[in-house]
Amino acid sequence: GLVGSEMCIRDSFGGITPGLYSAFTGHHFARPGNRFWPAIQRAGFTDRLLSADEDQSLVRDGCGITNLVARATATAAELKAAELRAGRERLAAVVDQFQPMVLAVLGISAYRTAFDQPKACLLYTSPSPRNRPRSRMPSSACTTIDKSAWYTRLNSTLHIRPQHNE
Repeated sequence: GLVGSEMCIRDSFGGITPGLYSAFTGHHFARPGNRFWPAIQRAGFTDRLLSADEDQSLVRDGCGITNLVARATATAAELKAAELRAGRERLAAVVDQFQPMVLAVLGISAYRTAFDQPKACLLYTSPSPRNRPRSRMPSSACTTIDKSAWYTRLNSTLHIRPQHNE
């Protein structure tokens, strides 16, 4: 499902797979030190830094979170190509149900496999499985990229809402 299903969702962030810690806690991007929460706050998607146990409150900012593959793994590398491709269909069903204006898939390698686009680049907006804009973003597990810069570009490029001021 999609966190934040009770209201209109403008943006949906699609993670690849819940990590073991996230599965244990029942919250998205729950591992201490995960870069997702600070990145979306700095990019203006939220007006303050949220913690993983506040993932349901993202709906107030018009955002939802789901996963490409529902099963928990220690790393996304544990997923088989067939699981990722099946996840694409599951993600399409979520997009159909909740109708987000934008779907940002977090994790370029898994995106390339799931959507059969081996040369896909980061932050290219294209139609999603159901003609929604779809962007490819760095994984929250990636340590070599400043994710807040990518989220800021996504937020400003798509002109979905004005950015919050810190």
